[in-house]
Amino acid sequence: MKAETHSTHPVQILRTVYLDRKKKNPSYSLTAYARDLDLSVSFLSRLMRGERSLTVNQAIQIGTLLGLTADQVDESISSLVQNAPENSKISKKFIKAIQKKETTRALKISQSLTFYEVERFKAISAWYHLAILNLTLTKSFTSRPSIIAKRLGITSVEAQDAIQRLLQLGLLEKANGKLQKTKQALYIKTSSSERAIREFTIQTMKRAEQVLQDSSQEAFEKRCMPGTTLPIDSKKIPQIKERILKFQLELINLAKSESYDEVYQFNLQLFPLTQLETKTKKTEK
Repeated sequence: MKAETHSTHPVQILRTVYLDRKKKNPSYSLTAYARDLDLSVSFLSRLMRGERSLTVNQAIQIGTLLGLTADQVDESISSLVQNAPENSKISKKFIKAIQKKETTRALKISQSLTFYEVERFKAISAWYHLAILNLTLTKSFTSRPSIIAKRLGITSVEAQDAIQRLLQLGLLEKANGKLQKTKQALYIKTSSSERAIREFTIQTMKRAEQVLQDSSQEAFEKRCMPGTTLPIDSKKIPQIKERILKFQLELINLAKSESYDEVYQFNLQLFPLTQLETKTKKTEK
């Protein structure tokens, strides 16, 4: 569900969406709104009263959690920069983009689009969000939160909240009363470590640990968790990472089918077990 707005300034969008939700559901509170936006109630209240200003990253976060498209997020950033006070802490790259009148193109070339995807991922960094998206592709899928919760081993409340958030972000949609994954791809490529992605990986590794606790033959036949300890020339790490990513894409293509029945998590970790020796200068006595 995309947010229907007229103004492109993020704060005005915030107010418009809140009033719209309040109109549809009179019991909808500012507390609920803050929860949906992953903000504190006090900050959101002051923001909507014009007593606080937004950073570019906060504008991107809010835009993505409201279900805005990447182009709409870029427009809101442009409006934010154009209307920002002179002493605002706005990145020079965004100001320069506005001055050159190449806002949309410059923002996309900059980290704006990357931030957009990362911020959107933050909203669904709990492991079961992606599991629900892919569960909709299985032949026996039912949209009932209680059934989804049972299949994933989570609570019905967690399932319901996840479904609502996925709908808001446009990653899920309802067609003929049934939930289905949209065609929208969710691919995040970053050049630095992101907390949300680290936390997601940690969660899936913990799930792997839980699966390994099952010593039954059936569980053993369903999993494949090989490991290798090997010496490595650190100069070859970039090549090895590139090969791993290529294999990941090959695996995705290999797994394609017209009849899915389960959802799996594929993790492949490459990390150092040792630390490089530091060279120390010998002093003559």
